Amino acid sequence: MIGPGISPTPCLQCAIISGEAFSFLRDQLSAPVEKHRFRAVTVPIERTWLTGGLKLGGTEPWIYWATPSGEETLAWGAAWKTAPDAQNRFAAAQSAASTLWDRIEWRGFPRTRKPHIRIFSGFAFDPAGPYGTEWNGVPSNYCVLPSICITCARGSFRATVISGRDLHGEALHGFSEFLGTLRAPLTEAREDRAFAPATPHETTGEDLHERWLRSIASIKDGITSGIFQKVVVARSVLQSLPRKPDIGRALDLLALRYPDSYRFAAYFGEKLFLAATPELLVHKRGPRFVTHALAGSMPFHGNAQAERAARRALMRSAKDSDEHSLVVEAIRRSVGGFAKTLEVSTSPRIILYGDIAHLETPLEGALEDDVHVLRLVSAIHPTPAVGGVPSDEALKWIRANEEVPRGWYAGPIGWFDSNGDGCFVTAIRSALVAPGSARLFAGAGIVAASDPATEYEETEAKLKPMRLALGLAHDVR
Repeated sequence: MIGPGISPTPCLQCAIISGEAFSFLRDQLSAPVEKHRFRAVTVPIERTWLTGGLKLGGTEPWIYWATPSGEETLAWGAAWKTAPDAQNRFAAAQSAASTLWDRIEWRGFPRTRKPHIRIFSGFAFDPAGPYGTEWNGVPSNYCVLPSICITCARGSFRATVISGRDLHGEALHGFSEFLGTLRAPLTEAREDRAFAPATPHETTGEDLHERWLRSIASIKDGITSGIFQKVVVARSVLQSLPRKPDIGRALDLLALRYPDSYRFAAYFGEKLFLAATPELLVHKRGPRFVTHALAGSMPFHGNAQAERAARRALMRSAKDSDEHSLVVEAIRRSVGGFAKTLEVSTSPRIILYGDIAHLETPLEGALEDDVHVLRLVSAIHPTPAVGGVPSDEALKWIRANEEVPRGWYAGPIGWFDSNGDGCFVTAIRSALVAPGSARLFAGAGIVAASDPATEYEETEAKLKPMRLALGLAHDVR
């Protein structure tokens, strides 16, 4: 899976897994598995540094997922995967996975709690929009059951290895090699490494400011004509990378600088999609679900005084309040048909994402019936926080006018399990990394009262996380 010529038990030498647990894993994977079925084996491992072994190289795909609560998952390889067609893609993904769950047999090391086996997913922003050659190699819609899944939750580390019939030898060898790439227990070196000096860079092909002004003028003409109330325009910046980025360092920096974000990285051989987003699309567990309306932003620079000023200005801004209300009402309508009860805060709260203040309104509810999380994703996405109002007209403008296809930018990324539970976020504050370059994305919601220069500066602030993560800027706070 990762390469030949490596000792079959480097994991034992690294003391990441006990000999007893490794023997259990080997025996369970070696046991006969019926045709078209899978065996999933879970064993405990020692506390380890999941980002420490991540590299941009090799052919095996991998996904990294981390939440504000501290949960981390590293999913490696593909025991099963599907790339749903654009039409009805969420329903197609749900249908394809529905035949999988009953074919997975689980075995666990003594006193090891059964994990919720997850399918990790990424979907393009717009299934009907252009995808573009820059996104070649990244499936427009992708769902994967990983061969190896390392999870950290509440301080407990577990590894689950999934293998099909007659593939146990490959699975065991791949797991051994994989653990050999991980780092020993966490140390303070992680923080030192995360804030290493930025690498040299140059910008190539940045969107011209004049082009930005023309886009805003076009949107405002449409608003004046009554075609739409809001359009979210994406701005992309292509920057050269003089050397291959240290992706572990990038994720560590994002965790330390933006701890309240959801961090996501998906690697597909040559290209990597990286995001650190504050925007929760939907999280469903049993009959309960929560979603957040996030719209209305105020960047600030400097000290606590500047932060307090930004908070006050944002709460007083009629423009941002109106923009935020559009998102709240759209999400309320989207989930209304599924909800038995729905609680919506009467006024937004302010959250901080680095040096940007955002308006956020949580919406929580109980479902009327057993609804799969992908049905909720389908109903909610795209919110007016990334598309516009009305949605169809805004999407038409985006397809016709944005020169660089969004791909996964602003699309739903996350996971779902056999119960139909799951968590999906909106992939803003993100970048597509390719050999020698990175395409960074940011967006701004344009309404009648928007000022083009202010919105441009806002996109600059929103590009900062990816610039920092990829070594394209210094972390000056």
